[in-house]
Amino acid sequence: MTEYRRRVSVFYPNEYAIGLWAREDFVKKCQYLFTEGTTILDIGCGSAAIKRFLPEGVTYVGIDNTTGGELCSSPDIVCDAGSIPLEDKCAEVISAFALDVFKIPGAVTEIKRLLKDDGYFVFHGTKEYFYLNNVKRLIRDHGFEIEEEFRQVFKFPGITTRDIYYICRLR
Repeated sequence: MTEYRRRVSVFYPNEYAIGLWAREDFVKKCQYLFTEGTTILDIGCGSAAIKRFLPEGVTYVGIDNTTGGELCSSPDIVCDAGSIPLEDKCAEVISAFALDVFKIPGAVTEIKRLLKDDGYFVFHGTKEYFYLNNVKRLIRDHGFEIEEEFRQVFKFPGITTRDIYYICRLR
Protein backbone atom coordinates (compact mmCIF):
# COMPACT_ATOMS: atom_id res chain seq x y z
CA MET A 1 0.00 0.00 0.00
CA THR A 2 1.29 3.43 -0.94
CA GLU A 3 1.70 6.01 1.80
CA TYR A 4 0.00 9.36 1.30
CA ARG A 5 0.04 12.84 2.78
CA ARG A 6 -2.29 13.61 5.71
CA ARG A 7 -3.34 17.07 6.88
CA VAL A 8 -5.92 18.35 9.40
CA SER A 9 -7.87 21.60 9.92
CA VAL A 10 -9.71 22.25 13.19
CA PHE A 11 -12.68 24.63 13.43
CA TYR A 12 -15.06 25.73 16.19
CA PRO A 13 -18.05 26.67 14.00
CA ASN A 14 -21.35 28.29 14.67
CA GLU A 15 -24.23 26.38 13.11
CA TYR A 16 -24.59 28.77 10.16
CA ALA A 17 -20.98 28.80 8.99
CA ILE A 18 -20.03 25.16 8.76
CA GLY A 19 -20.85 24.40 5.10
CA LEU A 20 -19.29 27.51 3.63
CA TRP A 21 -16.30 27.44 5.96
CA ALA A 22 -15.59 23.82 5.07
CA ARG A 23 -15.42 24.53 1.34
CA GLU A 24 -13.42 27.75 1.76
CA ASP A 25 -10.94 25.97 4.05
CA PHE A 26 -10.60 23.11 1.58
CA VAL A 27 -9.84 25.46 -1.34
CA LYS A 28 -7.29 27.42 0.72
CA LYS A 29 -5.51 24.34 2.07
CA CYS A 30 -5.49 22.47 -1.26
CA GLN A 31 -4.64 25.35 -3.60
CA TYR A 32 -2.58 23.11 -5.85
CA LEU A 33 -5.86 21.64 -7.13
CA PHE A 34 -7.24 25.01 -8.20
CA THR A 35 -4.66 26.76 -10.37
CA GLU A 36 -5.37 29.03 -13.31
CA GLY A 37 -6.59 27.08 -16.33
CA THR A 38 -8.00 24.22 -14.24
CA THR A 39 -11.45 22.85 -15.03
CA ILE A 40 -13.32 21.35 -12.07
CA LEU A 41 -16.40 19.19 -12.48
CA ASP A 42 -18.45 19.20 -9.27
CA ILE A 43 -20.65 16.08 -9.42
CA GLY A 44 -23.67 16.42 -7.16
CA CYS A 45 -22.98 20.15 -6.86
CA GLY A 46 -26.04 20.98 -4.75
CA SER A 47 -25.71 24.64 -3.77
CA ALA A 48 -22.30 24.90 -5.52
CA ALA A 49 -20.77 26.08 -2.23
CA ILE A 50 -17.19 25.67 -3.48
CA LYS A 51 -17.68 27.89 -6.54
CA ARG A 52 -17.52 31.19 -4.65
CA PHE A 53 -14.08 30.35 -3.24
CA LEU A 54 -12.34 29.31 -6.45
CA PRO A 55 -9.64 31.67 -7.72
CA GLU A 56 -9.95 33.53 -11.01
CA GLY A 57 -9.03 31.47 -14.02
CA VAL A 58 -10.60 28.24 -12.71
CA THR A 59 -13.51 26.93 -14.76
CA TYR A 60 -16.27 25.49 -12.60
CA VAL A 61 -18.93 23.14 -13.98
CA GLY A 62 -21.69 22.15 -11.54
CA ILE A 63 -23.43 18.85 -12.30
CA ASP A 64 -26.57 17.62 -10.56
CA ASN A 65 -29.62 15.55 -11.37
CA THR A 66 -32.07 18.21 -10.20
CA THR A 67 -32.51 21.99 -10.25
CA GLY A 68 -33.89 24.52 -7.86
CA GLY A 69 -34.91 23.99 -4.28
CA GLU A 70 -33.11 24.96 -1.12
CA LEU A 71 -30.25 22.47 -1.45
CA CYS A 72 -29.62 22.74 -5.17
CA SER A 73 -28.87 25.91 -7.06
CA SER A 74 -28.94 25.92 -10.83
CA PRO A 75 -26.34 23.40 -11.98
CA ASP A 76 -24.55 24.02 -15.27
CA ILE A 77 -25.49 20.52 -16.42
CA VAL A 78 -28.58 18.58 -15.30
CA CYS A 79 -27.99 14.86 -15.73
CA ASP A 80 -27.39 11.59 -13.93
CA ALA A 81 -23.84 11.06 -12.63
CA GLY A 82 -23.68 7.85 -14.65
CA SER A 83 -24.16 9.65 -17.97
CA ILE A 84 -22.52 13.08 -18.20
CA PRO A 85 -22.67 14.76 -21.63
CA LEU A 86 -19.08 16.05 -21.82
CA GLU A 87 -16.03 15.15 -23.90
CA ASP A 88 -13.47 12.61 -22.69
CA LYS A 89 -10.61 13.88 -20.52
CA CYS A 90 -12.08 17.37 -20.10
CA ALA A 91 -11.28 18.06 -16.42
CA GLU A 92 -8.21 18.35 -14.22
CA VAL A 93 -10.31 17.97 -11.05
CA ILE A 94 -13.53 16.04 -10.46
CA SER A 95 -15.16 16.36 -7.06
CA ALA A 96 -17.92 14.44 -5.32
CA PHE A 97 -18.65 16.28 -2.09
CA ALA A 98 -20.92 14.07 0.05
CA LEU A 99 -22.24 12.17 -2.97
CA ASP A 100 -21.47 8.46 -2.98
CA VAL A 101 -20.54 7.96 -6.63
CA PHE A 102 -19.60 4.35 -5.88
CA LYS A 103 -23.31 3.55 -5.46
CA ILE A 104 -24.49 5.28 -8.65
CA PRO A 105 -24.42 2.97 -11.69
CA GLY A 106 -21.87 4.17 -14.23
CA ALA A 107 -20.63 7.15 -12.19
CA VAL A 108 -17.09 5.87 -11.58
CA THR A 109 -16.77 4.94 -15.26
CA GLU A 110 -17.79 8.50 -16.15
CA ILE A 111 -15.28 10.00 -13.71
CA LYS A 112 -12.49 7.93 -15.27
CA ARG A 113 -13.60 8.95 -18.77
CA LEU A 114 -13.80 12.67 -17.96
CA LEU A 115 -10.63 12.95 -15.85
CA LYS A 116 -7.45 14.05 -17.60
CA ASP A 117 -4.54 11.62 -17.27
CA ASP A 118 -2.80 13.73 -14.63
CA GLY A 119 -6.05 14.85 -12.97
CA TYR A 120 -7.41 14.51 -9.45
CA PHE A 121 -10.59 12.89 -8.14
CA VAL A 122 -11.70 14.36 -4.79
CA PHE A 123 -14.10 12.26 -2.73
CA HIS A 124 -15.54 13.82 0.42
CA GLY A 125 -17.64 12.48 3.28
CA THR A 126 -17.79 12.04 7.03
CA LYS A 127 -15.33 9.88 8.93
CA GLU A 128 -18.17 7.67 10.14
CA TYR A 129 -19.51 7.13 6.62
CA PHE A 130 -16.06 6.33 5.24
CA TYR A 131 -15.40 3.86 8.06
CA LEU A 132 -18.75 2.07 7.65
CA ASN A 133 -18.33 1.75 3.89
CA ASN A 134 -14.58 0.98 3.79
CA VAL A 135 -14.08 3.81 1.32
CA LYS A 136 -10.29 3.43 1.08
CA ARG A 137 -10.81 -0.07 -0.29
CA LEU A 138 -13.54 1.14 -2.68
CA ILE A 139 -11.22 3.83 -4.02
CA ARG A 140 -8.40 1.33 -4.63
CA ASP A 141 -10.74 -1.32 -6.06
CA HIS A 142 -12.01 1.22 -8.62
CA GLY A 143 -8.51 2.02 -9.91
CA PHE A 144 -7.63 5.14 -7.91
CA GLU A 145 -4.66 5.76 -5.63
CA ILE A 146 -5.03 8.14 -2.67
CA GLU A 147 -2.41 10.91 -2.74
CA GLU A 148 -3.69 12.96 0.18
CA GLU A 149 -6.12 12.66 3.05
CA PHE A 150 -7.35 16.06 4.20
CA ARG A 151 -9.47 16.08 7.37
CA GLN A 152 -11.62 18.80 8.84
CA VAL A 153 -12.47 18.54 12.52
CA PHE A 154 -15.53 20.46 13.70
CA LYS A 155 -15.68 20.94 17.46
CA PHE A 156 -19.19 21.76 18.62
CA PRO A 157 -20.15 21.98 22.31
CA GLY A 158 -20.45 18.37 23.41
CA ILE A 159 -19.64 16.76 20.04
CA THR A 160 -16.84 16.58 17.51
CA THR A 161 -17.38 15.58 13.88
CA ARG A 162 -14.83 14.88 11.17
CA ASP A 163 -15.01 15.24 7.42
CA ILE A 164 -12.49 13.59 5.13
CA TYR A 165 -11.42 14.47 1.62
CA TYR A 166 -9.52 11.78 -0.27
CA ILE A 167 -7.56 13.35 -3.10
CA CYS A 168 -6.85 10.63 -5.63
CA ARG A 169 -5.34 9.94 -9.03
CA LEU A 170 -5.99 7.15 -11.46
CA ARG A 171 -3.42 4.36 -11.24
